[in-house]
Amino acid sequence: LANLNPAPLAGTDVLITQNAANVGAYVLSGSTKTQLTVPNRNFLQTDLLALTDANCRQLFIFQPTAPVTTAGGNNVVTYTTPSPTLAGFPDPVWGGKNLWDAGATLMRLSSTIYYIANNAAGVPSLYRRVWNGTPAVPVGASDELLNGVENLQIDVGIDTNNDGVVDTYATPNAVTAAQWNAWNDSNQDGDIQEGDRVLPDVSPHVEQNVVAIRYSLLLRSEDQLLETPQAYTYNGVITTPPATDRRLRQVVTGTISIRSRLN
Repeated sequence: LANLNPAPLAGTDVLITQNAANVGAYVLSGSTKTQLTVPNRNFLQTDLLALTDANCRQLFIFQPTAPVTTAGGNNVVTYTTPSPTLAGFPDPVWGGKNLWDAGATLMRLSSTIYYIANNAAGVPSLYRRVWNGTPAVPVGASDELLNGVENLQIDVGIDTNNDGVVDTYATPNAVTAAQWNAWNDSNQDGDIQEGDRVLPDVSPHVEQNVVAIRYSLLLRSEDQLLETPQAYTYNGVITTPPATDRRLRQVVTGTISIRSRLN
């Protein structure tokens, strides 16, 4: 986060989301386990890419191991590794097709940061920074989405009894490693697993998991609208502004379920 400009305000949370953007790069016939041919989408060797088979049963995230070339209006993307057990894209699992079969989808991985910072006028605002997912955020200015946003706080919803419903909320740093683990019923036997699939089935049963994210924004008016300072409650704390601050404040809260965690 050191390269974020402007810098995040102390005491506020930062939310980072990652997604694979479908740009219509469908794997063409003739591709191999180590080399994909897709329509030209200006892929680069520095891109982080996500590849899913035509059945959407598995997803593999990788970075090309050679410069991406263009031939006949198509991009040729190479992925080889020194590992003798891999030697290219992984073999299909759980009934999936080959990742290099025609109809698989190659997507560019991107990351987005949402955070609170002061703008040039000293007004706290909600900012967004989008980059291609590489480990370091490039130096540059973030996009100001909305001014008058003083705070952002994130809570994590935890399902403690495996019924798909949030039982308790906690701050992210209070969530245990086991609670972050994803459900794993890849063999569809109804036995939710923790960790990689192994046979025979000896991995421990998961009893709790993160299934939702709750965000809370503290908004303030641009003008001094009130006759006297307004006391407000945010994140469990009651605050009374100084006599010179007669802005109107409002709290906006939303909860987002994580589809892949809802068993």
